[in-house]
Amino acid sequence: MTRIVEMVAVLAAALVYLTAETARDETTLYPVRCMAGRGGSCEMLEPLRRTVYHVVPGSGSVVYWSPDSADSAPARLGDCAIIDPRNWTCAGRGGGAVRVRDGLGHRGDFGVDQSVMFVRWYQWHTARLLGGLAPFGVPRQFD
Repeated sequence: MTRIVEMVAVLAAALVYLTAETARDETTLYPVRCMAGRGGSCEMLEPLRRTVYHVVPGSGSVVYWSPDSADSAPARLGDCAIIDPRNWTCAGRGGGAVRVRDGLGHRGDFGVDQSVMFVRWYQWHTARLLGGLAPFGVPRQFD
């Protein structure tokens, strides 16, 4: 009986978190480094520093910061085409673009190598809690 109560509590917490995550004007990108195993498959995930992007309604800009870094000061991206908080494109620093689609970052825009991928919140937290294990796989990346 205790196990059933624990499972219901975990599912309820996940549902509340997921609803809160999609209902606000923010998107958090969850990057991981894929540690390849046999055959080149991604067997271990090393969680990297998250970045929160807050869409400022009506301003055409996005403010971002890292909750995992004590010295991360908020910065602003301008000249943005915003569909919703999970789908937008902004002019990046240095002349490029920063694109987010379906809550996942475009790897080429972030200057990361192919071993870095963007995953969903539950995959990032699971990898962090399980020491890099990747039981859910990795979502399709858009490069």
